[in-house]
Amino acid sequence: MTHKLKRVLLFITFISCTAGYANAQELLSKNGTPILPEAKDIGISIDASPLGTFFRNSGSSALSASYLAGHSQTIAAKLMINSSTAFRCKIRIGFDYSTQDSLVQDRSSTDLNARVTDETKNNKSNIAIGFGIQKYRGKGRLRGFFGGEAMISLASDKTSYTYGNELNSTNYPSGHIQNTEVKRGSTFGFGLRGFLGAEYFFAAKMSLGMEYGWGFMVNSTGLSSVTDDNFDTTVGIKPETNSTGKSSDFNLDVDNAYGAIMVSLYF
Repeated sequence: MTHKLKRVLLFITFISCTAGYANAQELLSKNGTPILPEAKDIGISIDASPLGTFFRNSGSSALSASYLAGHSQTIAAKLMINSSTAFRCKIRIGFDYSTQDSLVQDRSSTDLNARVTDETKNNKSNIAIGFGIQKYRGKGRLRGFFGGEAMISLASDKTSYTYGNELNSTNYPSGHIQNTEVKRGSTFGFGLRGFLGAEYFFAAKMSLGMEYGWGFMVNSTGLSSVTDDNFDTTVGIKPETNSTGKSSDFNLDVDNAYGAIMVSLYF
């Protein structure tokens, strides 16, 4: 028996054990809580793949609230409009600022142990926002769904450098060049995607599910630039900026961004 078939059989066994006998009267828990999400409920989804060897060929890891596959650092949520319709939202608003100091020899000092500080600063941003609509169909605990969504993204990256040793004839020979700024072109992305999948509600407002999609994504990256300080003993310091070309890519394909089993919670 192949590993894939074993995983499928294990998953079916797990669902069967939690299902019991399903009919219309079983859509309430023993405590009278509705099994299915209701209007105005909010849902969040996490990747269930860290469940470990239960769905894996080998290896094990602890269950954790992982981001869904294919959407690194992006929060995915739903707002139930009614029992058969939900609005979907994806969002990532990320900013990263880092500074690194390096001690280097002081070129202007006769003391070989004298040090000055070179500093590198990096600024990054990564913003993504998506919106879509999801329709459910089916009865009982197992519900299929389908829908569409759009997503835009914007990313930027800039690194700047400052040096402890002054750029002069004492410290450096004529013709010395040093970077002061590296600015990578901002990347803008836009995509449209259709999707379909299924959720099985094994407990009150808790489900296991999977999702597949088809759509396109366009990314466009602007000009990148590198700024240098060029030192010449006759003209002094001459800043110079050189730009590189633009780039873009287009992708149209099926995906399994949510192909891994996911756990959804509604409240």
